Amino acid sequence: MPSQPQSGRRQRAVNFSDDDWEPGRAAAEQVGDNRNNVIERLYAWWLRRPGAELPERPPQEVIDQADAAWEALKTEIAAEALKLPCTVCDVAAGPCLMGKGKGKRPSKGFHRPRFTAATAIVKERYGDTSDD
Repeated sequence: MPSQPQSGRRQRAVNFSDDDWEPGRAAAEQVGDNRNNVIERLYAWWLRRPGAELPERPPQEVIDQADAAWEALKTEIAAEALKLPCTVCDVAAGPCLMGKGKGKRPSKGFHRPRFTAATAIVKERYGDTSDD
């Protein structure tokens, strides 16, 4: 059973760049922590809560490894996305078309549904069932 939130606690949505969010998970796990704890401690410190302390930062080599792993995973996700059809721009494979009307051109980016599907395929390949 998944952990249940404590009274007065509920899931919140925050926006982070994937280039910070994904390596942050790996770096936190490498030092025996998790992103949620790190974020909570940072926020408590920022709000000057009594007794709040900054979390310990991971060593630079751990961050470098996490960044490199994320870059490799992004490359794999992009390669997978190119194989999938896009329900937004109706391409069967290859780059998504971006722009309006007749001005649509191939792009380096992907529409969210296609990127999400490719990410799920790659994460499943590695047994990553996290939903963040």
